[in-house]
Amino acid sequence: MGIAGGTRWRSRAADDYRAAMDEFIGHLDRLVSELGACDGDLADMQRAESAAALSGVRP
Repeated sequence: MGIAGGTRWRSRAADDYRAAMDEFIGHLDRLVSELGACDGDLADMQRAESAAALSGVRP
């Protein structure tokens, strides 16, 4: 492999790495969003349970 071939190979490897990292970051962003939504749902359920406990009425 000549210098030009090695450089092209490194360039493709770097492009592949960047693409994989972009995909990984996208997966992490979705996971964080989904965890935030679950956290909001949990907080809503806890508020409902607390209100029910204080009022003596079960939801």
